[in-house]
Amino acid sequence: MRWLASKFSTLIATVIAAIFGAAASQAVAFTNAYLQRLTGHLDEARRYLESLRSGEMGRIVTEPVARDQLLEVFQRRVTDLEAARDAIINANAFVKPLVGLFNLEEDIGSGTLETFVPAIPLDLPSLIYGVVGIVFGLLLWEIVTWPFRRWRRRQETKAV
Repeated sequence: MRWLASKFSTLIATVIAAIFGAAASQAVAFTNAYLQRLTGHLDEARRYLESLRSGEMGRIVTEPVARDQLLEVFQRRVTDLEAARDAIINANAFVKPLVGLFNLEEDIGSGTLETFVPAIPLDLPSLIYGVVGIVFGLLLWEIVTWPFRRWRRRQETKAV
């Protein structure tokens, strides 16, 4: 019975490691998809800002105070998006997904996740993230099962 339980535990650990490894290996591809979508939002925000500055949108927003407030909001949005994009672009390939995670805009991230298509990870950073995911999954399984192994050892020592 102990042999079967050990094999079942190994199977579960392998499945968890494979899931974490596969998910982590997609980090680079997701970051690239997010960066593309972020750049699209940045381009759109720049167009709105330029339209407001040039007076095209000025026909719709005629009150000067409201127009100035809109200019400020759009300028802040452009600045924030540029900062996030530049941080991701300038990051080292191995930390780019982490930088992307720390600069994640919720609405852009959820839109990216909805349309994300997993990729086959053939580049070195993706493969390294995959291996790190496997190791993390195995460590997680060890942490979760540690109290049970400890309890079983205590039971065995009491029985002897």
